[in-house]
Amino acid sequence: PLSRLHQVVRDSAGDASAFEQLPLRPHRDEIGDVTRAFVRLMRDVRQRGMLLARSERRLRAVTDTLPALLAFIDTDERYVFNNIAYERAFGMPLGKIRGKTVRELLGEARYARARPHLQRALAGHIVSFDAEYEDPEPHWMEMTYRPEWSEDGKQVVGVHIHAQDITQRKLETLRLSRMSQTDHLTQLFNRSAFESHLHAAMARSREDGRLMALLFLDMDRFKAVNDQHGHAVGDLLLQAFALRLRRCVRDADVVARLGGDEFAVILENIDSAASARGVAESILDAVARGFHFDGVPADVDVSIGIALFQGGMTTEDALMRGADVLLYRAKTQGRGRYEIGPPELLEAKI
Repeated sequence: PLSRLHQVVRDSAGDASAFEQLPLRPHRDEIGDVTRAFVRLMRDVRQRGMLLARSERRLRAVTDTLPALLAFIDTDERYVFNNIAYERAFGMPLGKIRGKTVRELLGEARYARARPHLQRALAGHIVSFDAEYEDPEPHWMEMTYRPEWSEDGKQVVGVHIHAQDITQRKLETLRLSRMSQTDHLTQLFNRSAFESHLHAAMARSREDGRLMALLFLDMDRFKAVNDQHGHAVGDLLLQAFALRLRRCVRDADVVARLGGDEFAVILENIDSAASARGVAESILDAVARGFHFDGVPADVDVSIGIALFQGGMTTEDALMRGADVLLYRAKTQGRGRYEIGPPELLEAKI
């Protein structure tokens, strides 16, 4: 009897029903007393296991219907629970995910980004952050790590992970942001976006000492075209001018419509004043080719004021006033031309 009890105890480590191999009515002696106590214990363990399994099935029935990735990891960062969204996300059966570490599942690159947040969660903090990924295609995830505490509340025993794909929300936010910064007619930057870019460009110029230029442009005789041919032709003229203007600058240069027939260009990291002059001459040549809409010519020129900047205490307002003064000077001295300044920067280099 003692050997049989010993073997059943050993088997019970892997089989909660092994106790059923014991006699239904053990002898009333010390071995029988131990046997009966062990049977009661194992019945309780089995009952608790069944309740736990039922609870997990109910939990999985709920979590598997959710699109978010839900998991629980222990203090060794090993997965204890995952919903089925993990299987879809990683192309791996849940049985193979359970027991893996976060590093093993995510790979080195993604784990390196997640590790600081996991460490904070394991230290007892609730952590939320957005993460952008490129693989298998660009997408964003909203991550939340929530620690679980021991019964006495003295130590963290694991971390609940909630990961939700927010790509569509991010794309919509970016779309709305672009709309708020874009002139609806020409698809160039609007005044608000221009002012933000100018502030940032001047800050970079102060930091690295590189030369930049601000161009203010105004279409000469635009009002006459608008009055003679109507607003529809005027709008087409603005759109056509915006396209030619965009082709005269680099992809990284900022081009904006400030309102009406007023435009602006920010040229960063230019070699010298000659670079800004070259852009202005390209714009004048592009406009000199003329505009025609349904056979109707739109006779306009453009005047340009170029204000150079290479660090220093000049503010954005002061630089814009300088460009505006130079623009007015170009208009008063014949239109269809440009003026550049200040004189002390005309020979400046990078």
